[in-house]
Amino acid sequence: MSFLRRMIENNQKNSSLPNCAVDTSGASPSQSLLLGQFVETYEQLQGQPEAAACLVIGTPEGLQVEWRHGTAKSLHLHIDIKSFVRMQRSFPAPRQTGFNQALGRRSRRIVDATGGWGTDALRMCAQGLDVTIIERHPLMGLLLTDAMQRLSATDWAERNRVAIPRVVIGDSITTLQSMEAQADCVYLDPMYPLRRKGTAAVNKYMQFLQWLVGPDGDAAQLLTAALQVCKRVAVKRPDAASPIQANPDTAFSSKLVHYDVYLTRDNSPPDSQ
Repeated sequence: MSFLRRMIENNQKNSSLPNCAVDTSGASPSQSLLLGQFVETYEQLQGQPEAAACLVIGTPEGLQVEWRHGTAKSLHLHIDIKSFVRMQRSFPAPRQTGFNQALGRRSRRIVDATGGWGTDALRMCAQGLDVTIIERHPLMGLLLTDAMQRLSATDWAERNRVAIPRVVIGDSITTLQSMEAQADCVYLDPMYPLRRKGTAAVNKYMQFLQWLVGPDGDAAQLLTAALQVCKRVAVKRPDAASPIQANPDTAFSSKLVHYDVYLTRDNSPPDSQ
């Protein structure tokens, strides 16, 4: 049994796939393998594709979600590895932002415990960090697994010997508690209710996540679990949002967001600067 399928089965009781289907007609062999493993685990994916609000298809750009729920026309969503690679000017990329201050300047091993579309994990990867992604929802885990496979095959990754993020599909709290390797920082970006106004290019991806998985009602429990296994936890929050847990040890601001940082007692103060 493959690692992907095993992790999906372990997580099956905690997730749902609302009215989804898959189409393998245009998939590459590696995509077909991932999709086949995925379909075997979820009987609801055996329905007619034309009846599904969410259709997962294989394309030359990677696995893609065609979303038809509550929109005038279908939206096509995927993790754009080609654009990510084109944006890289040097390796490792500079680490001079509030994002990096929140992670900790000395941090090298990061666990992104709320994977989503992988945007922040890819940013960490480009900065030369060793990243493990935990994603609780099997569909998003499938897209992340495909994306990291494509990233590993790029000239950029091979030339720079980039450490490709590892994808673990499962409940974040349980996975954190069972991880053997010690991380320098756990990074959390829990779902937050979307504002009505915003750029469509960004919101369509976040709207899909809201539709698929809903709000992260256990964000406080996840933060507590992270602090039990790691000396540093960074939590990304919108500017208007209150801290998940009162009195973070420090915070760093960035455009439209801020990062609350929680430290355990054995963490050295200079690392929070």
